[in-house]
Amino acid sequence: MTHDDICYYLDYKNYTSLNSNMQNMISTITGGISGNPIIRCNVISSPYIKPNLQIVIDSISYYISALNGNSNSVHEEQPSDFLVFLKTLGASSDVIECINTLCYTKETTTDFINSETLHNPSRLNDTRTFFSSNKVTFIERALKIGIYGGTPSQYIYWGDINYGLIREIDWVIGKLSSIKSNTGLIAVGGLALQRKNRNVNNNVQLKWAHPNRDL
Repeated sequence: MTHDDICYYLDYKNYTSLNSNMQNMISTITGGISGNPIIRCNVISSPYIKPNLQIVIDSISYYISALNGNSNSVHEEQPSDFLVFLKTLGASSDVIECINTLCYTKETTTDFINSETLHNPSRLNDTRTFFSSNKVTFIERALKIGIYGGTPSQYIYWGDINYGLIREIDWVIGKLSSIKSNTGLIAVGGLALQRKNRNVNNNVQLKWAHPNRDL
């Protein structure tokens, strides 16, 4: 089930006609419902905006990023844009070189990390330290504001129509930032930096392994 299904279920429904799970989600984002308002929902497909759902109740808009399943890719970025962003954060030449190599290597991310561990341990350690030191900024970019700084997500919802978890976005950022990951990859709090399947493109992505557990 996707965010499209959730939107289809919500759109043009009265609050009291929703199941208990969807009522809970609506009550959470609004801070409580009075009366029996009609709910409107739109799917957001623009790459310039991070949330994928806009819910409108009593002429007020609420912006949500809806996820389902595990190992969600929550952010994807072209190497050129990502490397420019790293430079604005003051990344060293070793960090830039490490991420640039990751983007264009023919190896999987795991094999690349194993190779770096063997041949360039200092460069890999510097890269991991850099991403750990800037994890709040990267998590905000991945989950809240995106690449272009458009309308931010206000809530993260994980689940489907019948069962789900919803949290305010800044709570999620704080929770993920506090996680000390034991991943063998490049940890960004509770997220992990990886290269997308090279048969698709050379983009980097941030993946969230267990949103249901972390929320």
